[in-house]
Amino acid sequence: LKWMWIPIVLTVLSVELDFMNALLMTTPLDAAQWWLAIGLALIPPIVVEVDKLIRRSLASRAAA
Repeated sequence: LKWMWIPIVLTVLSVELDFMNALLMTTPLDAAQWWLAIGLALIPPIVVEVDKLIRRSLASRAAA
């Protein structure tokens, strides 16, 4: 779990540091853009977890 912070930090640095902006041709994001990116990034894991919850519920009903 602690390794998950490395790509997050690298992503933020690549967008926010001026020399990285020039190197990677990125632009800094404002707060609204960061929240949008975070919200969109959370959709897939939430959908997967809800799907797993539904499948477990259906499996327990079938077993009962």
